[in-house]
Amino acid sequence: MAEQFRGGPPNLGAFQVQARFQQALALHQRGEIAQAQAIYREVLQHDPKHFDSLHFLGVAYAQTGQLDIAIEHISRAIEINPAASFALFNLGNAQRDLKRYEEALSSYDRALAVTPAYPEAHNNRGNTLRSLKRLEEALESYDKAISVKPDYAEAHNNRGNVLLGVTGFWHGSKDWTKITHPLALLVSNDGL
Repeated sequence: MAEQFRGGPPNLGAFQVQARFQQALALHQRGEIAQAQAIYREVLQHDPKHFDSLHFLGVAYAQTGQLDIAIEHISRAIEINPAASFALFNLGNAQRDLKRYEEALSSYDRALAVTPAYPEAHNNRGNTLRSLKRLEEALESYDKAISVKPDYAEAHNNRGNVLLGVTGFWHGSKDWTKITHPLALLVSNDGL
């Protein structure tokens, strides 16, 4: 019996592959990234085109700062399912973290072509445009994020940071009349 395993891992059926993936995902969600990565890789040995394992292994690599490897895995997942907006979004995030802004912008645009009402993609697209100093376009992206999710604090904050950069004043926009929090409580994610 042991002889059949000599060439590699035991052959898992489709049900077992999915069960192992679910185990990896649970570990990943608990923050046990190294253990999750090991199981994602195991699943990929049995099914090299397992979309979820490729995608989440890429996400795990991104979380551990291995961005080039993350992009490789997420891109392979997208080859399998080009309409997976969440994978396109995560690809854009890894590209943005590497300061590959034009590539990130393309990934966010592809994600939004699939899922137009994706506030996080609009927000991160705005952040990317802001990095490219394309501030008017960044404001438009933040506006879209806010129109989809009106209570999206991060998009409001990012929009305010752009307005601060454009006007030089916190009170430089009519939008600030809608803010009910004392300005001392507003925290910039840009260190302003």
